[in-house]
Amino acid sequence: MVNYMDRLKPEYQEQQQEEIGTFTSPPIPFNAIQLPPFPTRKLTPWVREAVQDISRFTQTPEDAAGGFSFATAGAALQKKVRTEARPGWMETPNVYLMIGMGPGNRKSSIAKSMTEPINIYERNEVERVAPIMRREAAELKAKQRRLETLNAQYAKKGDKESLDQIMTLDYEIGETTISTPERINTNDVTPEKLARLLSENGEKMAILSADGGGTFMSMGGRYDKSNAYSSMDLYLHGHPGDLVIIDRVSGASIKLEEPLLDIGLFVQPENLQNPPAAFKERGLIARFMFFLPNSFVGYRDINPPPRDEEIRARYIRNMIRILEYKGPEIVFKLSPDAWKLHLADTNLNEIERRPGGSLHSILEWANKLDGLLIRLATQLHALDHAETFPAVPEMIPGETMARAIAFKDYLIAHAKKAHGMMNDSSGDSLAEYVMEKIATHKDLKGKETLSRRDIHQVVKEKNGLKMADFVPVLDQLEDMNYLTHDRHGKSKKVYINPLFVQEPDKYIELKDAAAKTAAENLSTTHMRDSRGIEGKAQLTEITTAPTVPDHLRVRGVKSNESIHIDDETGKGTIL
Repeated sequence: MVNYMDRLKPEYQEQQQEEIGTFTSPPIPFNAIQLPPFPTRKLTPWVREAVQDISRFTQTPEDAAGGFSFATAGAALQKKVRTEARPGWMETPNVYLMIGMGPGNRKSSIAKSMTEPINIYERNEVERVAPIMRREAAELKAKQRRLETLNAQYAKKGDKESLDQIMTLDYEIGETTISTPERINTNDVTPEKLARLLSENGEKMAILSADGGGTFMSMGGRYDKSNAYSSMDLYLHGHPGDLVIIDRVSGASIKLEEPLLDIGLFVQPENLQNPPAAFKERGLIARFMFFLPNSFVGYRDINPPPRDEEIRARYIRNMIRILEYKGPEIVFKLSPDAWKLHLADTNLNEIERRPGGSLHSILEWANKLDGLLIRLATQLHALDHAETFPAVPEMIPGETMARAIAFKDYLIAHAKKAHGMMNDSSGDSLAEYVMEKIATHKDLKGKETLSRRDIHQVVKEKNGLKMADFVPVLDQLEDMNYLTHDRHGKSKKVYINPLFVQEPDKYIELKDAAAKTAAENLSTTHMRDSRGIEGKAQLTEITTAPTVPDHLRVRGVKSNESIHIDDETGKGTIL
C-alpha cells in the first residue's frame, strides 16, 4: 500500500497517472477481513476480572461487557473527574457508545450485571432520602397551613404585623425544595424529560439500556419528527458539556451550564442502518464509539460456571465508592511521558485523516478520536485507583496513556464497519455493496473501465449517497485492490481489477448467485427423512464459527463430553 504522505506529493500524482489501471495483486475478499480483537487485558484489573467473569457466565464476547464497562464507568465518574490535556483543553470521562448485537445474545444479562452497582447505589439513595423527604414535606405542609391562617387574619384586621409574616412565610415556601434521591441512570426518555433529570441531578445523567433502539431514535425527535434538529441539541451538547437553554411554551425554562451525558446502548444491528440524515449532518454519529461483537450463539456452554462472588463483590464495592464521592471535581493532567505518547499518536492520526489516509473515509468520527482516547485514559487512571478514591495521583502516567491508545485499532475498525452499515439498508458494508453493483448491474457488469459518475448514479439510487461520501469508498476499494481511480485527472475514470471482472463471486457474495447455489445444493442433497435415515450425499457446511475464547468452548449434552471449536476451520470435534 502507498504511504499516505506520499499521496500528496506532485511526483506521486504524476506517477499515479501512469499506474491507474495497473494491478499487481488480486482483490482482498471481504469475508477475509477480520476485525481486531478487543484488548481486554488493557482494562483496569478489577474491571477486567468482572468483564471476563460476566462474559464467561453469559457466554458472550468480552467486547460486549468490555465496551459497556466504558459506559458504566463514565456514568460513575462524570462530574467527579476530568483531564486537562493541555491548558484550555479539558476532556470529561463520559462517553457515547452503541453495541450492535442480534437477538438472543443475552444483552439484558450483560447490561444488568455491568450496571448492578449503579442500581444498588440508587436503591440505597431512595432509602436514605425517604425520611428526609417525609420531614421536608411535613414542614412545607405546616408552613402552607400557617400561611392560610395568616391570610385569613390579615383579611379581617389588615395589620402590618400579619402582612410582614405573610411575606416572610411566602418567601420561605417559594424557596423550599423537597429532596429527591439522586438518579444516575435512565433509559427510554424524551429530550424534555432528560433536561429535567439533568437539572435535578447536578447536570449529569446516564442513559444505559439493553434495548437502546428506541432511545437512539428518540434522539432525533421520535415523537416530533418536525423538530428533529432541536431534539438533538441536548445530546450534542451533553457530550462536551456545552451550555443548553431550553425555553418552553408551558413551564419554566431550563438552563444547564455544563450538562454531561453518558450513553451506553445495546442495539439491534438493523438500528445502525440508515439512521436519520440529521444525525450525521449535525455530528451526532461522530460522537459515538461503535462495538460490533461476534455472536457466540450456537457455540455456547449450555451449563456455564456461576459468577465468581469475590470478583462480583469487588466490582460493586469499587464502583459504589466512586459513586458515593460528593467532593469537588478532581482534575488530572498528562505526565510528560503520557503527553509525548499522545502527541506521537495524534500526529499519526492527523496524517491518516488526509485524502487517501486510513481515517479519511470516517473523517468526522476520526476528528474526535484524539479526545476520545484522552477520555479513556481518564477513566483508566481513576479506576486504577478506585480502592483509594478520591485519593488519585494528579498525573496520568505514560503507561495508562499507552493502554488507552491500545484500544484505537479496535475502535477504528468497528467504526468503519458501523459507518458502512449506516449507508446500506442491507447491513453489508458500503464498499461491498458498490462492488456487488459493479458485478451485477446491467450498465456496469463485465466492464473493466467505468466512469465515477456512472457508478455513483447506480449506487445512489438506493442509498442517496453524495459524491463527497462516495470518493472515500473508492479509496477504500483501491486499498483492497478492487479498482484504481483517477483522483486528479479530468476523466474521473475507474478501472476495475480484471480478476474481479472475470470471477466476482470469488471475492464477494452475490445475492442472486448465493440463492442459485443454495437451490442447487438443496436439490442434490439427500436430506434426513422422518425416520432419521441419512442419505448418501452430505450437506455442505455453510456456517462459519466465530473465534471463541478457550473459556467459552461449547460443552456437549453429556457431562463427560465436550466440543472443541477449531479457530481456523470453525469445525467442532467431540472430546
